Amino acid sequence: GAGTRFEQVAGVLQQDGGFTVDGTRFLFSGGEVKGGFVYVDGGSLELGEGVPGEGRFILTSSAARLVGNVGPQTEVWVRGDARGSHTLAQAEAGFANRGTLRLESVQGGYTSSFQVAGTLVNAASGKIVSNPGAGGGRQLVTELRNEGLLTLNYGLGLGRAGARHVNRGTIDITAGHSLVLGGGQTFRQEAGALNIAG
Repeated sequence: GAGTRFEQVAGVLQQDGGFTVDGTRFLFSGGEVKGGFVYVDGGSLELGEGVPGEGRFILTSSAARLVGNVGPQTEVWVRGDARGSHTLAQAEAGFANRGTLRLESVQGGYTSSFQVAGTLVNAASGKIVSNPGAGGGRQLVTELRNEGLLTLNYGLGLGRAGARHVNRGTIDITAGHSLVLGGGQTFRQEAGALNIAG
């Protein structure tokens, strides 16, 4: 019901079956989440700062929210699927990815996209990957500062009006796929590598 939440504070949540957070809050404050992914459908995933333990989470539906930064041992999978439908998960300004952020659909051509109100900082340890899954659109609706790794195994739309993107890490665009920026944006290659396979 309203106000319901689950908080992982310490110890191990061994998730080998199914763990679904349906329209409520999951707080990852400590300990570890092992095994499968915790499935957050239209709820809020709240990540504590500096949590060293492993955690694996799915965000689905356009009501999904991500609060806090993704730590080095954490993977967040933004996933359009039959339950959550087209997905645009959202994070607040100041968001940083130091772990893995994955955009990928299952069960049909569902949009699997992520929006940040401000600049998304992909830190040196951060990995962002766009995968084909079952098709559908992939978007990062934000201004990107990449200091880590951005891998396109599937086409990705990037940005919003007026965004000024900076790459100081590595961007790998695999053969047959594209990184697409809309009008009114700039992209600056300052350091690192922009690898375009064709």
